[in-house]
Amino acid sequence: MSKALYTKPSPISKYISRIKRNVPPIMVDTYDNGFSIFHRKTEIPYHLSEESEGIFFIVGCGRSGNTLLRNTLCEKYKVCIPPEIPGLGNTIRSFSRKRHEGWESSIDQVLSTFKNNANVDVYYPGKEKAYNLDAELLIDYDLVREKLIGIPEVNQSLSSILYAIYGDYRRKNYDEGDLLGDKTPWNAFHLTRLNKTFPEAKYIHMIRDSRAVCASYVKSLGELTGITIRESAFRWKDAVKKCMKFEKINSENVIRIRYEDLVSDPDSTITTVANFLQLEKRNNFGPKRFGDEVLPHYEKSFRPIAQDSIAKWRENLTDQDVSQIVKVTGKIMRKVGYDV
Repeated sequence: MSKALYTKPSPISKYISRIKRNVPPIMVDTYDNGFSIFHRKTEIPYHLSEESEGIFFIVGCGRSGNTLLRNTLCEKYKVCIPPEIPGLGNTIRSFSRKRHEGWESSIDQVLSTFKNNANVDVYYPGKEKAYNLDAELLIDYDLVREKLIGIPEVNQSLSSILYAIYGDYRRKNYDEGDLLGDKTPWNAFHLTRLNKTFPEAKYIHMIRDSRAVCASYVKSLGELTGITIRESAFRWKDAVKKCMKFEKINSENVIRIRYEDLVSDPDSTITTVANFLQLEKRNNFGPKRFGDEVLPHYEKSFRPIAQDSIAKWRENLTDQDVSQIVKVTGKIMRKVGYDV
């Protein structure tokens, strides 16, 4: 059953949430793989080297321009990027616990976890109708399962299951040859899992001035989630640190794009991204709808690209707010080239 996703958490739950997103991946993976101790069946692999499908991920802290980049790419190039899918990391973790029980069990576990994470009603202030990701994706899970059950053993892997899910969304909304992508910022906290599942994937690290990000978080999601300036600053710090660490170990497959460059020089920036991903241009205009236009915090992402939001934080933040943000994020901001 779906439920309301956004509720204002207690201070303790916020603290626990930050601890969870900073737990070293090796500790989480050790816990998940511990379920295999008493299983003797062959383990289903995360990835097969022979797989020909490709995928890329737009990652980074939320409110950094992921949706704006998605919109522009999809309109001009042959890519398919669905609405944000926050449960992908949990889906990969659930597979880790079941991959020792055989192919059919792995399929059922991945499909059910993916659907349960998507089938959540989100109620926004002033909106009568809830937003439900599962209703937007409209994945035909029975059809996906039927196709997967019959594939040869040499083609069975977690990535083949996930490609089938994303592929079903593409089948209904885009052209069959479009490159699959994902724009979920929360994937910044699951990069090692993504890399294990899609070792050939490419990543676009979207980064934006932390002061602008924090101002945007509080303005667009403060009423809904209760997020504060301090909490949003730590979220920026945690996400950017994760992405920067991943860049060092996977430099050939990661490109860093600044939000400020995207809105100041969109043509050049989009061309840089397209060349990095080796994208083909569309012959026709992109998708008629993306599926998340109704979300109020994406409203500006669907307007013509403009530079007015670069320094908007100066109007929305007090000196105390700025001081608090810089105290948390200043060291990293300087590392990535922002003037503090």
